[in-house]
Amino acid sequence: TIVSTICAWSIAMNYVSHQMQITQFTPSVMMSLTLGMGVDYTLFLLSRFLEHKIRQEWKVAHMIRNGGNVILTSGITLMCTFLGLCFLPLQMLKSVGVGASVAIGSALFVNFTVVPALLSTIMGKWIIQ
Repeated sequence: TIVSTICAWSIAMNYVSHQMQITQFTPSVMMSLTLGMGVDYTLFLLSRFLEHKIRQEWKVAHMIRNGGNVILTSGITLMCTFLGLCFLPLQMLKSVGVGASVAIGSALFVNFTVVPALLSTIMGKWIIQ
């Protein structure tokens, strides 16, 4: 999921970089957030997935239903907080704020699409074992 998240924010930041100046410090912050929040969100979803001994198909729905709202609330809160840096007068902080928001949004996107898709396949059974 880390590689997928990095690919997602790289594509998004390509478009953002045409609209505003991105400082050299921004990718470092984005990578740190990708590692931290991406792993945290994935582990939270996996703990919800393993919580019950029900059919494989129902486990994914249970995981999203019970863990998704917590992750979504956390991600949106962090994105809004980092976007608040855009109101400060320094270009470096604006750049970091946008980059961090894109990184968190990419982690949310990957954890709500790739993780359930992987867990629904035979590979998901292998990952759990």
